[in-house]
Amino acid sequence: MDLGSKIQKLLRNILYIPEEFQKMHGSSRFRKEIDNLIDAHMHVFDIQQLRPSPTKLRYVPEKSASFEEYHILAEPRGITGCLVVQPSFLGTHNGYISQFLNAEKEIFGVAVVDPEISFPELKSLFHRGYRGIRWNLVQQSEEALDFSGPVFRNLWNYLNELDMHVELHVEGYRLMKVLEQISPQVNRIVVDHFMRPYEGFPGTFRKIPDLYRNVKHYVDLEKIWVKASGAYRVFPDLPHAEAVRYCSDLAAMLAVMLKDHRILWGSDWPCTQNEGKIEGATSEEKYAALRETREIWSRKGVFFDPDKAFESLIQRVGAESACR
Repeated sequence: MDLGSKIQKLLRNILYIPEEFQKMHGSSRFRKEIDNLIDAHMHVFDIQQLRPSPTKLRYVPEKSASFEEYHILAEPRGITGCLVVQPSFLGTHNGYISQFLNAEKEIFGVAVVDPEISFPELKSLFHRGYRGIRWNLVQQSEEALDFSGPVFRNLWNYLNELDMHVELHVEGYRLMKVLEQISPQVNRIVVDHFMRPYEGFPGTFRKIPDLYRNVKHYVDLEKIWVKASGAYRVFPDLPHAEAVRYCSDLAAMLAVMLKDHRILWGSDWPCTQNEGKIEGATSEEKYAALRETREIWSRKGVFFDPDKAFESLIQRVGAESACR
């Protein structure tokens, strides 16, 4: 059965756990209990760390989001490990989140770096707990999507040697242009927010987004992970609960494409520019609504296991041994 047939079958059965997934994984696959789960996409920042930027920033937050605040919200809901993603508005100043990284507690980071970073500098980031670098290319110029320069060849080699990944946040209609350049060069690529397919309006996802069809070649190379996160970034004009529901279709499609060990889950806390869309009157209620998306999109672990995906991406033991 080809990809399209598998996904169409899955969508026809979207209201219950599809038989093919029960056969593959059983009725419940979570190896972990309710605690010790991973949030693979969240941010912390101190606005006092903001520095003058040579280019106009797309967004500047009005208040800080501390790791202590995040921990208070997440830990009672079973989240003990996380992947802390450097926000783009702080640029390459990664120092703030470095203090919270702890490999033993499965708290790792994703940095923003200058393409001309040296290998010793990148290796230093690795030993501080960073496992990837990120490009936020949303609303950036076409020139920002050009990764053909010689400086990038060195960077790709450094990343591969350290088993670090490249994380991409880019509009779906421009993603292929980036993947065509980067995929032949690096071993690990993470794409944020369901890949942000550009047919992002209600009713279209009863068919496979063109983006998912186009990206299948790169998926087959087994070097791509996708984050199930930020429903409001995929469907920006919908109420959050409705956006979450539509993203369930995308999660089902990705589960067929990527299997169970390449789909990560992230809360996207503190949901910059979208805080007001999240259900709840308090910070606790809003995080609880975000936390629930993990169960909704993974169907309580039957469609995919976010923690297994995290383990396959980080490969903590092997990478650290290689760098001693």
